[in-house]
Amino acid sequence: MADTEGFVVSVGFYTPFDFTMTDILIRPSPWVGPTGMGAKGFRPETSEPVLLIAEDTPLQFSIPDGRFSKESLERLHVLRFNADQRMATGQALGEELRQGANPPDLECVSGSNSFGIECTQLGAPGRREVNAFFRSVREALEAAPMHYFGGLLGASVQISFGDSSRDIGRPFRRTDFASAEALIEAMNGYRLNIDDFKSDELPSDRLPSGPLLLGEVPGRDTYSRVYANPLLNGAPDSYFYSVRGFEVVLGYASGYTKTDAEVEVRRLVDQHDKPGVDVLLIAVGAPDRAGLSYPSDTMFGTFYLECGDPITKPKHIDRVVMHLWDSGEVWDIVEAKRKLFGPLYSGVSPAHRTWSNEVTSVRD
Repeated sequence: MADTEGFVVSVGFYTPFDFTMTDILIRPSPWVGPTGMGAKGFRPETSEPVLLIAEDTPLQFSIPDGRFSKESLERLHVLRFNADQRMATGQALGEELRQGANPPDLECVSGSNSFGIECTQLGAPGRREVNAFFRSVREALEAAPMHYFGGLLGASVQISFGDSSRDIGRPFRRTDFASAEALIEAMNGYRLNIDDFKSDELPSDRLPSGPLLLGEVPGRDTYSRVYANPLLNGAPDSYFYSVRGFEVVLGYASGYTKTDAEVEVRRLVDQHDKPGVDVLLIAVGAPDRAGLSYPSDTMFGTFYLECGDPITKPKHIDRVVMHLWDSGEVWDIVEAKRKLFGPLYSGVSPAHRTWSNEVTSVRD
C-alpha cells in the first residue's frame, strides 16, 4: 500500500507451558488494541485441548452506588438473564423476584408457583486473585500526583510481572508500597513516541517483534515490565482513563486444559447443590462487585462450552444454565450441552470516546 501512512500495533505474550497452537484469540476494541488475548491448541502428548489467556483489560460496568453488594449483584444477574430471555423468547422468568432464604439466593414467583435460583460466576481459576492484585496496582497509579505520566497520555500500557524464578508472575500486593512507588516513579519518566508506531507502507519489513518495551522496574519481590501501544481511533471510557488520560492492562499468562474447565464448572455446581435450589445460574463475563468485568472470564467459559463435557445430574438442582453476557447466549449443561437461545449480540463494544483531530497536538 504505497503512499499510505498507518500505525502498527503489536502485542506479545509468554506461555507458561508447551503446547501446539492452533488459534490466536483476540477480543477487539474500538481503540484497536485488544481487550483480551490468548490462544487455543492442544497438548502434544495427550491431544487434550488447551486454552492460553495472555492479556486482560478490565471493562468498567456502571454501578449505581459505588460497589455492588452480594445481593444487588445476584439480582442483577437474574434480571439481566430475564431480559435476554424475554428478548429471545418473549417469555419472562416469572412475575416477581424475592430475596431467598440463602439458599436459594433469590426466589422467582408466578402466582402460587415459585422456584429457587442460586447465582454464581465462572472465571478462569487463579485469575480472580491476580485481578484483585492488579486492581491494587491500578488504584496506586490512580492516586499518583496529578501532574505525573504526561509521557503516557493516549497510550495503552500493558504491565506484566515476574520474579527471580520465572518471567510470569503475579502483581505485587496492596501492602508492597516500595514496589508501587518504584513503578509510579519509573512510569512517570517514560514517554511514548507515537512516531515509533507509524508505518509509511503496510505491510512493512520493519514490523516490530512485539509491543514497545518502555522499561523493567525492580520491586521488593517482583519486577514489573511496562509495554505500550498508542490508543487509536478512541479511548476507553473507564474511571482510570478519565482521571489519568491513558489505560493500563494486565499482561499475565495462564493456561488451562479441557479437564481444568470441567473441574471448575463441577466445583461451582457442587458448591451450590443444596435443598431449595432449583436453578443454578452461572454468569460468564458479568461484572464483579467492584463493577469490573474481565474478557478472560468469557474466553474460559467459551472454551468449556466448545470442548468440555456436560455435567451429570446434581442431587438437588434441576437445571444448570450458563449465561454469556457478551453474546446473550444461554446454555443448559446438565447431561447434555444444549443452547437454549442466542446469540442476541455480536459482542461487547466497551464504552469509549472517539478521538477528534485535536488530540494529535498532545500525542505528536
